Amino acid sequence: MRKILNLAILSILLIISAVVVLTYRNKSNYIVKQRNYAQAFYDKKLYKDAIKEFGKLNKEDLLKEDVLMIAESYLALEEFNTAINMSIEDFDLYKIPREKKHKIQENILKILDNKEMYKEYNKFFLKLDEELKSKYMDKYLSDYVVYGESFDQIRYTLNDCKEYIGKKDDFWYLITNKGKIKHSSKNEDILGWNSPYLTVINQGNTLVIDEKNDIRAHFDGVEYFSFQHPYIVKKTASGQIYIDRSSINKSKAYKKASNFIENKAVVVDNGVKLIDTNFSSINSIEGQGIKVDDRNNAIYDNKVIVKSNKYKIYDITKEKYSEEYDDIDFSYGQYIAVKNKNKWTYIDQDYKSVGDKGFSQAYSFSNDIGVIKENGGYKIINKNLKVIKEVEGEIYPFNEEGISFIKKEDKYYMIRLKRFINE
Repeated sequence: MRKILNLAILSILLIISAVVVLTYRNKSNYIVKQRNYAQAFYDKKLYKDAIKEFGKLNKEDLLKEDVLMIAESYLALEEFNTAINMSIEDFDLYKIPREKKHKIQENILKILDNKEMYKEYNKFFLKLDEELKSKYMDKYLSDYVVYGESFDQIRYTLNDCKEYIGKKDDFWYLITNKGKIKHSSKNEDILGWNSPYLTVINQGNTLVIDEKNDIRAHFDGVEYFSFQHPYIVKKTASGQIYIDRSSINKSKAYKKASNFIENKAVVVDNGVKLIDTNFSSINSIEGQGIKVDDRNNAIYDNKVIVKSNKYKIYDITKEKYSEEYDDIDFSYGQYIAVKNKNKWTYIDQDYKSVGDKGFSQAYSFSNDIGVIKENGGYKIINKNLKVIKEVEGEIYPFNEEGISFIKKEDKYYMIRLKRFINE
């Protein structure tokens, strides 16, 4: 009886084994057949059908080659988000070889760039592994796009943000961050813009107008800098005076008086002083003069460039001075361009030298890149002081929005770094 029972059990096990083997063989045959069917569609560039047929397989049945074909199918169909997600997540899950992974990811980068899909390009770039990212980093840092229309002149400083100033057909206008004229108000000149006020010159007088073109201050003559809340600097025979928008003198006359930046200004009068909006001294600064930009701004990045025989930087926050140089560019929070013996080099925010490479002209770093001029041409350099882009025309440093201007064939155009285009 036991012998018969053992034989029965053995028979059942053999039957089960046969069923399992047959099922596995049938499944295996189905997987092979289905994979070949899907690949045939892929080879004929029928990508939608290829994806559909691959989709009939379970995820655990897919091979590395299948995953690559699926990703390339989505890319060919311009379903970029799916292709991107696969190249980041599924490629690692299926342990796709690095070379093949990078090849597809590079292809995605090139397609997104060519199609001007900068928002998607930027998001994807930041997800890449360090090896591939470093390969494209210089291009990523330096590529820019020309925006809007051309202008005959521009008035641009790195304090400008969101709105800009340009001249077209003998009149000055406010410009949007798309390089377009913001409104039709024609001005003989524009001295500066500090939201919500624009300082203009019309019919021989200086006006402060708001965004609706309503006049908010009227000054006789043109002996003024741009209004920078809460005061405007007036140039007089006895010196430079702070006045308010109602033309009332608010301070004594200084030899030099800069615009207010975040409720601080720098004045020269028996030395250099940092003052508050009550004209009280915050601190005395070593030196006899100060460097200002075209708008009369002296404070950049909480730093002031002071002059005695030479120039040096005073850091307002750290109360720290740099060494002296023949000239210094304003600080934008990164490497600072300094000049000695007719050569421009760079120092960091702690005033330490950055390499020994010198240039005939250099501008301080912003957005991790610097602008130099060599042999009559402008170039963009990275933090290793390596040239990463040759520029056709004259170019200015980029502000915190990645916006600047370039001059080509006597016309100015707004440009923007691609990595800042996220609309």
